Amino acid sequence: MSYDLYFEGSPTKSRAVSLGYRASVAVQGFPKLITRWTKCLLTLKGSDPFSLNEGTYFNNMSGMNVFEEADVYDAAALAIDDCNQQIQAWDQVNMPPLAEQFRSAAITRVEAVLADRYDIWVRITNAAGQAATLVVAGTGA
Repeated sequence: MSYDLYFEGSPTKSRAVSLGYRASVAVQGFPKLITRWTKCLLTLKGSDPFSLNEGTYFNNMSGMNVFEEADVYDAAALAIDDCNQQIQAWDQVNMPPLAEQFRSAAITRVEAVLADRYDIWVRITNAAGQAATLVVAGTGA
């Protein structure tokens, strides 16, 4: 049995990821875009045998021998740009509603949490003008 991951925004961080064991949750509007974008960023490119070009190399940042904040920023920016291009291409083919259409995503902050761990703040905006900031926590160097 398989489950899709639903990424849920929560100010308390009490339930950031759901494994779908409860009743189904219909995701639509801006949360659907955020979920699609996050799934693309966190999927390792080449890991889906049916869509080898989907995903990014963002997860490869864990274990890198990079300890400068600027280098972490550069590596994350490359993965985010790749993700952005994939989401835009999908939107051009499928034409989702404005709330689900991608406009932009960019790093707003990289913060060193420990000597070898960084939190990366990404601001994502949809075509309707709604924006949210996501924190990709615990990116290891």
